[in-house]
Amino acid sequence: MPLRQHNFRQRRLGQAIHILLRRNEEAARERKHGNPPGWP
Repeated sequence: MPLRQHNFRQRRLGQAIHILLRRNEEAARERKHGNPPGWP
């Protein structure tokens, strides 16, 4: 596998993880304030 492709894949993975972490943070903050409507 070419190195450039590997770097690109790694960056995409890092981006996805970053987005998931931020969404998780927001969900935790909302949970602190009380469950939003439609919460399981």
